[in-house]
Parts: sequence; structure tokens; C-alpha cells
Amino acid sequence: MSAPTNDAGTPAASDDAAAQVSSSAAGTASAPEPTVAVPEGEQPAARCRYCDRPFRDERLYALHLGEAHPDACSDAERERYEAIYDEENHDLFTFHVKVVVTLLVTYFVFTYLYGFVWA
Repeated sequence: MSAPTNDAGTPAASDDAAAQVSSSAAGTASAPEPTVAVPEGEQPAARCRYCDRPFRDERLYALHLGEAHPDACSDAERERYEAIYDEENHDLFTFHVKVVVTLLVTYFVFTYLYGFVWA
């Protein structure tokens, strides 16, 4: 018995395989922007002039411009993006340091507690 063929006469792929191929091909081209809905009664603080995406505050809008539309940014927008990006990196580093210190303190507390219980 022969395998089913498509119009070109080549063996037809299953629907799952075709979906994987089309999704991987779409991933290499450009990922579509997610649909963002603004709740009723709320107004976005900013809206992208290139893709019309709404943003909760100006800081998020500046980050979006620098990430999604770097070629279209003016010099002032680029400087603002870089300043906010540096601030975001600093905040993330501070968070990571706090997490590591918390884990180390927890580790040593349990280690000493274990030592005192068995001593």
C-alpha cells in the first residue's frame, strides 16, 4: 500500500508535522506581536506610534521602542532607552544579590541548627 501524496506527488506529511514545520518556519521569519487588550475604562499611558501597542507607563514604552524599533528611534529616545535599560539591569542585579544572600543565610541557619541538634 502506498503512502498518501499531496498535489505535487510527494508523500503527504501528517497535520502535526506540517504544523511543526510551519511554526518553525514562522519562528525564523518574524514572530507576530502579541495581541494586547486594554481593559474597559482604562487608558494606556502611551501607545507605540509604529505598532500601536498600548503601554501601562512611559518606562515600558521607552524599553519597547529600544527593543522592537531600534532603527526608528531618535537620539533622545535611544538615550532614554539606554538609561532605563541600565537602571533595569541594576535593579535585576540587586535582586539577584538579595536572593543569593537569602539562600546563603538560610543554608547556614539550617546547617548550624543541624549541628546544634546533633551535638
